[in-house]
Amino acid sequence: MNHRLSLKLDVSQEVFVESESIKASLTISNNDSQPIRLEDLTISNNPIFFKIVDKSGKEFSCSLQSLRERDGVGETPPLEKTWLDLKPGGSKAIRVDLVSLLPRLPVGVYEVTAYYRTSPLSFLLSNKAFFEIVKMNCIYAKTTLDYAWYDNTPFYTAWVHENGGARYLFSMISSSNSPQNVLSNERVRKIAGFKEALCSIPAVLEQERRHIIWTDGNVTNIGLITNDAITHIGQLDGDYGATISPPITTEYGELKFLTLSKKGDESIFFLVRVLSNNELDIKEVFRGVGNVGRHSIIFDKNRSPHIAFTLDNAIFYMEAVDGNVFKAKEVFGDVGSKVFVKLIERFSAVDMRYRVLLNYTLQEDNRIVSSNFDPVDSKHLSNYYIPLPIRNLSILQVMLDDANSPYFLLGDGDGNLWLKGSRGEMERATLDGEKYPGNLIAPTLLLSSRYNVNYGIYLRYVKGGEFVYRKLKALRA
Repeated sequence: MNHRLSLKLDVSQEVFVESESIKASLTISNNDSQPIRLEDLTISNNPIFFKIVDKSGKEFSCSLQSLRERDGVGETPPLEKTWLDLKPGGSKAIRVDLVSLLPRLPVGVYEVTAYYRTSPLSFLLSNKAFFEIVKMNCIYAKTTLDYAWYDNTPFYTAWVHENGGARYLFSMISSSNSPQNVLSNERVRKIAGFKEALCSIPAVLEQERRHIIWTDGNVTNIGLITNDAITHIGQLDGDYGATISPPITTEYGELKFLTLSKKGDESIFFLVRVLSNNELDIKEVFRGVGNVGRHSIIFDKNRSPHIAFTLDNAIFYMEAVDGNVFKAKEVFGDVGSKVFVKLIERFSAVDMRYRVLLNYTLQEDNRIVSSNFDPVDSKHLSNYYIPLPIRNLSILQVMLDDANSPYFLLGDGDGNLWLKGSRGEMERATLDGEKYPGNLIAPTLLLSSRYNVNYGIYLRYVKGGEFVYRKLKALRA
């Protein structure tokens, strides 16, 4: 036993829902009268290990690098070790979210012990901490997708857990390399009711501030999430309509999102800004006669929104010009009511800059017609004519890969889900006995990062109250 050092482990709460963040703090202290030099508590040094044991004696173990190993990134040994000098009576604390380091823990009661490596064959043990995992019951989930923030952006999902009539809102972050790997899954608050919930996408991954938005009745609530707290900071009344995904939190702490309202025979878009001091700034950016149907929004690298939408069978494109002045133009007319629109932003090697691309997709009886269009220069870039092998299919989601090739999540009349790309065979996405609508909710296609060995298309849905992930197709960067 090392009496010169002590290691203290604290777990943030006693009971967690499956996959909920298990936040722990670990403090190493110098109890000696002399200074002590130690390996610093960093991921690259990797001197910290955890052992978790359930009531049956089954063990789970992890280190600070476990997420990288599960993500297919691998260990990152330091080129040179970094050191920590502790003065007499001094200490160093770190915070760890065990949910990001461990595989999913089953329901049960657990004890956890931390180990600090003091030498190749010697470890300093912490006290034992205890916690319980209870079953999750997800009744709603929505992942924020913005196709301008694509390659290494994690997946941000707002979801609701229900237990005994009580509902709790969560904000989950999943790995861009392997979507089933949870990075964080924080309980936001207990809510009375909801229509929809959305997480914002941070403009910079390392920034401290991000937001979550949820609608309860005709009131849209706004929550601020930081490293230290989750705070309710404001709300909108129903006059501004429904919140449109995705919201974005800029690196300066400002939240931006759009809402869509219907008043009489007019459809109205509002741009909502929640400034870093939490003040609201709301501006009408479009008003038109008719019904806005499908729509898609991206925020470009300057944090400025671009919107594509259908209005009475025509497709419009709108962007900000000269700051906050918005200009809308009709790019196609008479496309029908079943068209899908999707905006993405891609780097163009031709003119060496990022450009916005509009994909619009029409479904006919026995085929899908999908086109990529430059809405600024008004020219077609590519067209896809995709035959469907069976009838009675409906498009549920359109997604573009990094080569701008479309993929489609389809549903048939029997409740089965299918994946179809612009080339190749149509593939079954669900298993026997799985039905949507039916015993599945919230099916969503997710495209993992092209910079990882796990690059591919995943399907995530909720079954039996739990998240299910399935890799449907491996892709090559």
